[in-house]
Amino acid sequence: SAAWVLSRIFDYSWSTSPSWVVRLLANCLGAGAGLMGGMSHYCWLSWIAWLAQNSSTAIRYRKRDDEVTADGMYINREHHLVGTRCVWDTFRSAFLALAWAIVHKPCLILVNFVLPQEIRVLSMTLPIFDLGDTVDYGVAAYMAPKKAKQYKEAPSHFECSVQHIDAASDAGALDLHRSANNLRERWRDFRKDDAVGLIANFVCFFNNVEGTEMTKEIRIAC
Repeated sequence: SAAWVLSRIFDYSWSTSPSWVVRLLANCLGAGAGLMGGMSHYCWLSWIAWLAQNSSTAIRYRKRDDEVTADGMYINREHHLVGTRCVWDTFRSAFLALAWAIVHKPCLILVNFVLPQEIRVLSMTLPIFDLGDTVDYGVAAYMAPKKAKQYKEAPSHFECSVQHIDAASDAGALDLHRSANNLRERWRDFRKDDAVGLIANFVCFFNNVEGTEMTKEIRIAC
């Protein structure tokens, strides 16, 4: 009920801070106004104001978190402020992930329909955190024969190979093309006729390593 909500807000004003409670009350009223008005009669402006206010508050919280982290005092950071930023980060991550899921699936189908059969475009369905400039992003592919599901024992033999190709030169680009075609043909043969004893084949491909034109390919089979 409304009385219970007000009692909780008054309790928060004692256990947290008055300014935080005022923001909480403003958020509740803003969300309520947006839900009651919908998108008609310029009520969508209330949603823009609500998002702008929370974004501005989150930027200030993030700046303050960086300052206390640099000073080694993050352990003394108020719990309600840490929780507030976590709630906002979770909300915007879920909202943007939903928007991305709606957009990327039709675009992925359309692009793959236009491209040749040998070329495919992949996209992440969920966002990931920024790993920094020192991390090389690549593509991983996994293939397992149908008979591998019947195996009850763990694999006892592994094969691992690492290949570096200088794609900056014409000869290197040709070698990269041949390596990709060879891998595609091998996997086609595995799908047609299950290889005896093969449990899984895993390939990682890095388009560039540490900002260079050197490509890296890692193959693991068991």
